[in-house]
Amino acid sequence: MGHVVRLHDGDVHSRLLLTYWLCFLGYWSLAKTQVLDEDEVKRMYSIHKEIINEVINDIIYLHTGKAAGHHSGDSLPAHDRILKTMQSFESILTKSKAKTFQQYEAQILVKRVLIAANHFSSADLTLIGDPLQNMDFIKARYETLVKSRSSVYYGSDMKEEDGGCATFAGGEFQETKIDEYLKLSAAVAEHFKIVLQLCFKYIELGILRESESEGLKLLHQVLKTSNLQRCLAVLNVLFLTSTLARGDITNVRPDPFRPMIASLWNRSKNGISVRTDNERLNKKLNLSSGSQEIINLSEDEPSSLPEANKKNMESKLILEEHVEYCDCVICTLCGMNPQMHIEAIFSKMLFYRYSSRMFRMFSERILKLSQETSLDVIDICSALQKEATDKAIEERKYPLEALDRFLHAAIRWLRRVSEEEKPEIIQDVIKESLKICLTDPIHFRWQWLTIRQLARTPLKIPKLEWLRLHVSPVKAGLRSPLKSIVINLASELNSLTLCSPRPCPTVNIEKYTPTAKTNRNTVTNVINNYVDTEMEEARKDFDSFSHLFYREWRFQICSYLGQVCAFQYKANWIESGWSAAYYFNEAMFISTRQLARMISKKSEESQNFHFKNIKKFKKAVQCLPPDLTVVQLFLDSRRILWLIKLYSGQPPLVVPVAFLPQDDVLLKRFVTLLAENDASGNLSKTCTDPKEYWQIRRKLDKKLKVKFLGLLCSC
Repeated sequence: MGHVVRLHDGDVHSRLLLTYWLCFLGYWSLAKTQVLDEDEVKRMYSIHKEIINEVINDIIYLHTGKAAGHHSGDSLPAHDRILKTMQSFESILTKSKAKTFQQYEAQILVKRVLIAANHFSSADLTLIGDPLQNMDFIKARYETLVKSRSSVYYGSDMKEEDGGCATFAGGEFQETKIDEYLKLSAAVAEHFKIVLQLCFKYIELGILRESESEGLKLLHQVLKTSNLQRCLAVLNVLFLTSTLARGDITNVRPDPFRPMIASLWNRSKNGISVRTDNERLNKKLNLSSGSQEIINLSEDEPSSLPEANKKNMESKLILEEHVEYCDCVICTLCGMNPQMHIEAIFSKMLFYRYSSRMFRMFSERILKLSQETSLDVIDICSALQKEATDKAIEERKYPLEALDRFLHAAIRWLRRVSEEEKPEIIQDVIKESLKICLTDPIHFRWQWLTIRQLARTPLKIPKLEWLRLHVSPVKAGLRSPLKSIVINLASELNSLTLCSPRPCPTVNIEKYTPTAKTNRNTVTNVINNYVDTEMEEARKDFDSFSHLFYREWRFQICSYLGQVCAFQYKANWIESGWSAAYYFNEAMFISTRQLARMISKKSEESQNFHFKNIKKFKKAVQCLPPDLTVVQLFLDSRRILWLIKLYSGQPPLVVPVAFLPQDDVLLKRFVTLLAENDASGNLSKTCTDPKEYWQIRRKLDKKLKVKFLGLLCSC
């Protein structure tokens, strides 16, 4: 940045580029000092540059003004003004016939504002557009900019190169084209950043296949540039995607990215190490010493893995330990580049599946970044010939990317340790994470929502005998002993009974409220008030941001609110049957909803792909044909399997069927059924008799019914 300022003092384009970089890094107070004034804008004689300057003003306001609040009703007029301005700019840029660099840069900035506006409370996506659509548009514009800037810098003789290695193609650096070189370098860096952000966005939304596809393309590009930091960043994204897609239990196939991460860290030729039981025991004893030590979850116990994997537990990939002043390439680059150090520790944490020990190391490294970042701010201020004020230093203690990695790691760590970690340590992590989110509420919206939900006290689930009942499969109908239990289930939950179209009029709601059985006069009121406050906060969070499809947050909060409604907690906003069905419905098919919304047009009213409130959900259910019944199965965050029946003219039936502690048994049964279904679907190629074909299909249907009923009863 200082190089740009010294070479281009007074150059308008370089000043805009510098302002944009400051915004990208999150130094809003410094960026505000670089925004062009009205006289400078008038001298540019360019509508595109005027738009760019105005959009940067709005971006800074979003992150520094009152609009940054989480539930800021007072900022709605400002939101509306900004959205109307962006719509006007978008229309002008679309209708413009001249295709210029400034036009594309202005379109990118407008889309960035719309992506930020997606995090507004009660955002209208028919005006803003889907965030993935906008990010995909930005990526396409950057690809065009990189190719065009490359042609300008290298000339017409340049061969076609990928965007990621354009700056390294075609020969030596040309001093006579310093302007074009800086612009090309900026376009290449921004292209890499937006694709990496797009991969993380796919992960946050649960669309893992698209994340892997974009990540592999980006890895192919960065390998040509020999940039180890970018290569490690892309490998981390791919490793994270692969880990989430495979899981720890359901998919035991080897992960192809674990050996790649190990090869970067291990200096020996063979990264395979054999650990004996004594070595593993000694390691656990060393790590568990001390009252404030964190539990180490870096090693999986044999009992927690499938039987097929137990034989390979002794021979596995590990990462070699590096000394403090190691001279390897990774450690050398980490000493020179703080962001490289963050990516390196993040890769270790992914390798050890978010172990507490690695999370602690990662947190300690983040804390050290505050001093390094303040020095960066001072250098930037010096290059801009300004004094390094305390406001500028306090504003950005840590780089935005480092905070993104930390919050992602904190969420995954909180999900992994669950109830095994010490409560005081978990509360400290939650407290510090929420503080980070408050530094930029617009940018860290989904992390703030997710951590708030994970911090809420789990609901007290009533003791329902059928959740753990083990009986033999029922051959025909609901016979004893299931019949009496099912009738009791429906009546206690105040839902539609299985034997009568009307709910039971006498329901003892107090029986299943989250209250203590002793000292009801004192303890009960305290517990109820505390739980009621958390319930109300959760409901407000979802009502304000129900348009967001972030998978982790939406699944957790909808499961929580669905349990609140189904287990008869007292609240005036709960509608018997309807509320639980609504929240459980909103927790399902999150990735499918997002993909459908991504390919739809912005002007379509159906683009939301969710019900804004229970009233609209009820209206949709009542429009079902009378002869159609919708049956849904939903496994919530507490691993309770729910049966939901929706039909026209009657309240929904919402029933907790079983508690499923593991996936493996269910997975094997459903995989077998799906394999048989696929095989029967291919019978048309070999079976020429229609009667025989449908006879086989009907047998499969009966088999599915028997297996499914037996599955529910055996749980």
